[in-house]
Amino acid sequence: MMRSGGYLRHPAMAALAAVLAVSVTACSPGDSGSPDGEIVVVDALGRTVTLPEVPERIAVAGRGAFMIFDAIYLFPGGGARLVGLEAGRDTSAAFAALVDPDLSAKTIFPRNVGPEEIAASGPDLVILKSYMASDLGAPLEQLGIPVLYLDLETPEQYERDLAVLGTVLGEPERAEEIASFYRDRVARISAATAGLADDRRPEVLVLQYSASEGTTTFKVPPASWLQTTMVTLAGGTPVWADEAFGDGWITVGFEQIAAWNPDQIYLISYAGDSATVAESLQSDPAWQALEAVKSGSIYGWPGDHTSWDQPDSRWILGLTWLFTKLQPDLAAGIDLMDEVEALFTELYRLTPAVVQAEVVPTLFGSLP
Repeated sequence: MMRSGGYLRHPAMAALAAVLAVSVTACSPGDSGSPDGEIVVVDALGRTVTLPEVPERIAVAGRGAFMIFDAIYLFPGGGARLVGLEAGRDTSAAFAALVDPDLSAKTIFPRNVGPEEIAASGPDLVILKSYMASDLGAPLEQLGIPVLYLDLETPEQYERDLAVLGTVLGEPERAEEIASFYRDRVARISAATAGLADDRRPEVLVLQYSASEGTTTFKVPPASWLQTTMVTLAGGTPVWADEAFGDGWITVGFEQIAAWNPDQIYLISYAGDSATVAESLQSDPAWQALEAVKSGSIYGWPGDHTSWDQPDSRWILGLTWLFTKLQPDLAAGIDLMDEVEALFTELYRLTPAVVQAEVVPTLFGSLP
């Protein structure tokens, strides 16, 4: 059914192809204009943040906090500097415990923690997602606590924010190593799919599934979000993108889903195994009329301690998995389980044995 669509010429594709050109303004100790030991960076909101030295006590809180502390743990010295973190999900706390042997000595903030509770942990820097600036950042700064904002929402922002973190943590070389891990994999996929004709790009629908008190809800991500970008980069056409604007998930009904009638459907579930959701819809008479269900092309988005669709450190695994589904011929040389091991050994410094014992059993979704 692969109909042609203008979205493939969306500016996001050009931006991703130019991911190597991302520039970061960050001064490390010893740079011209910076006193010895002083840290100067430009954060995601374009603010110049100056610290007298590498912070020894960092706190992470607010919505999306796990995306930040998972990035901090990519740095060998990052975990030791964390004194407090908001781990709202049990799975987030479980992963933090896996990579941080000293987690029990840290303050675990409750969900929606307030500025006074964060201040009580004694941080010399608080790192927040940029959308927490007014709700949490401003009150913290009124208490005299420096705040650094990160986006971590797109591949370009991820590389930029890693460089900022590397400077703040005093590990700029490690930041480049981490960025290269992501950059190389994005470049491999981008090179494989960049020249694909429209009729070789399956039409794709990504849906977040949730169920509460007997009511089932489906939502699509905005056109600017990572989930949409991953579909385009991995060699598909996101059928919802031309109609999805805003800054949050957009609820859609089955009538709209049927009107889109995509070639493939990818289901995201933050509260259970997405593969189980896919299996239940595969047997639903209404859904069986859809082309994707007829061909058995309805999949649960995978993850381990957290879903790989989000702009967390695992997003590169989500992109790679999606590439193997959308363009299996082009991705024939990729072993997804090798990629899983590479991420957790090279980036989180876990041993292969620990990955097999502690990460692999947590995998969910429609994996090979």
